[in-house]
Amino acid sequence: MNIKAQYRKISINEIDQDDRTYSLTPISDWRPHSPTGKALVCQAITRPPLVLEKKAAEYLIVTSRQLIYDLSRKTADHLCDCLVIPAETKPEEILALALEDILATRLPSVAEQATCWHKAIDWFGEKKAKELFGDRLTLASKLQGRKLATLAGLGDKNLEALHQGALDMKVAFRLVDLEEKDRNALLEVIHLLNLSNSNQRKLLDLCNELHRRKNVSISEILSDDEFNDIIDHPEANPPQKTAMLMKRLRDCCFPRLRETETEFRKFIGKLNPPKGVSINHSPSFENDAITLTVNYSNREEFSESWPTMKKSLPNRKKQAE
Repeated sequence: MNIKAQYRKISINEIDQDDRTYSLTPISDWRPHSPTGKALVCQAITRPPLVLEKKAAEYLIVTSRQLIYDLSRKTADHLCDCLVIPAETKPEEILALALEDILATRLPSVAEQATCWHKAIDWFGEKKAKELFGDRLTLASKLQGRKLATLAGLGDKNLEALHQGALDMKVAFRLVDLEEKDRNALLEVIHLLNLSNSNQRKLLDLCNELHRRKNVSISEILSDDEFNDIIDHPEANPPQKTAMLMKRLRDCCFPRLRETETEFRKFIGKLNPPKGVSINHSPSFENDAITLTVNYSNREEFSESWPTMKKSLPNRKKQAE
């Protein structure tokens, strides 16, 4: 790599902030940070933004987009110290610089790796992309190249969620294997309810199970009125909606389990256990075992009740015989 970069003072209004050709970080809505104008100027001096010269008085951002954004919010005609690379610089060299800028301070996120890999494959082909970036992107060496590149097709909103941890990585990789309508339906629910990673996996598992059982697409399942009524419930908050949605999906997937659960609740209702006492069945009713749980506020309270309770407990030794 033989790039002759020049150190120049450039007016912020000469920098094209909308062109994201070499941007790897999928942030759609840049927000100003808190540093003062003086601090921003110091940052630009100690680590100057890298820009590509497109033509006279017009530059494209390669690195430090946040810094340029912050400076532009202070004053549009502010001069920024930048490293300018010439217009004839090869795209693979520019993309490598954008990636190395991230690697200098941290590991790139899954979304950043997917974006970089997608650009590389699209511009240079998979073989050359592997030669240039295969050893710099950890996921590219672990996954099939096309699998990683397809993540970039999720769109800016979903890539941003993936970048910020709001979209689970394993869920994202499973989503790209689905039909577009099914994928979009699931992503919409994930965003609307702000689902945790575990609930994202549960949603995907339950919808896939229901899809297999009923031979109906996931988008059709989630567009059903009963699910829309839950998601659009006017009084419930997102966690409450999530709990209702997961329960309804489980009931649809396992109707016999739901019936057994209903019978068990009726059985417990007849027993009318006092406050602090809970009676539970085995997971998924895998056997007939029942667990009785009694809560005590402290050791003293438990010690007072223990002698009487101990007498009423079944003799395990006799049962074994």
